[in-house]
Amino acid sequence: HTYHDALTYKTGLLLWLDGAEPKGKNATLADADIETWIDFSGNGMHAYASSNKPSLDTTNTMNGKPCVRFDSTNSEYMSITDDGTLEPSEITIFVVVRREGLSEWGTIISKPYYSNGGWIDPYNSYKIHDSGTDRKPRSEIVSSGTNATLIKPSLVADDITYIQTLKFSGTEQKLRTYINSSEFASYIDTAGSSLDYNGSDGYAKVGIGTRSPHSNGEYYRGHIAEILIYNAPLNDTNRQAVERYLGLKWGISGYSDTYTYTDNTDYQNEDLVVDDKSYDSVEVATNVSLENANTIYVGKEADSTVTLT
Repeated sequence: HTYHDALTYKTGLLLWLDGAEPKGKNATLADADIETWIDFSGNGMHAYASSNKPSLDTTNTMNGKPCVRFDSTNSEYMSITDDGTLEPSEITIFVVVRREGLSEWGTIISKPYYSNGGWIDPYNSYKIHDSGTDRKPRSEIVSSGTNATLIKPSLVADDITYIQTLKFSGTEQKLRTYINSSEFASYIDTAGSSLDYNGSDGYAKVGIGTRSPHSNGEYYRGHIAEILIYNAPLNDTNRQAVERYLGLKWGISGYSDTYTYTDNTDYQNEDLVVDDKSYDSVEVATNVSLENANTIYVGKEADSTVTLT
């Protein structure tokens, strides 16, 4: 199976910001300030910029695709007016980014705990950002009033495109983080089984490129290619399927466009399903041995066959 520019796993998808098409499907692209970043999840969680707008970069692309550039020196950021949609009890967040130089405490995405502008503990309900002057990727959440933070032992070099994944499981009471599908640190136990949000002062806006749209600061310097938020801790199969989609789309090394499937199950009169999709045809390598046949039937239809090569 060859992977294409298509996200196949969408169950529980709350937010989908695609830097290749920030203005919407088939919209005219040009180097210009981005006032609105369209949400493709269907939930209407569009991101908006006010005075300091990021730009659509069609010159310094990622894998030939445009992306959204944030300049911390200009305090550029965007915000999402949340109605509670982006406040799940459990969560998986994927971001694809490429940092430019020093971005001290540069924030990619954040959900501040307070919407009244107060910047005090516990700060953010969830957040993906750089850690201080060492710029190590960092993920953090708040559960039962206690902050849980994971920091990558070493930094990712500037001008390198990478995927960072934050996953919080309330059932396990664990926070996990991955860089390009590899867990970069041991999980950390959390204080509770649900993310904390401050409902007393209303729903806090989600910040893109800043620690908080309500108090600002900690701006990001670099390109943000894609952001996805799910309302559950994705299992390894589904998490890796999303990361594979992102890796292939944005040209990140280590992701193959070929799926190797090994299974001894008899699929007679049944569908073969891989990564939540059913396929009509499968290509089999020459080292496959077939007994008393030169065709394998896959799926319920007679013309759904495997082609021997």
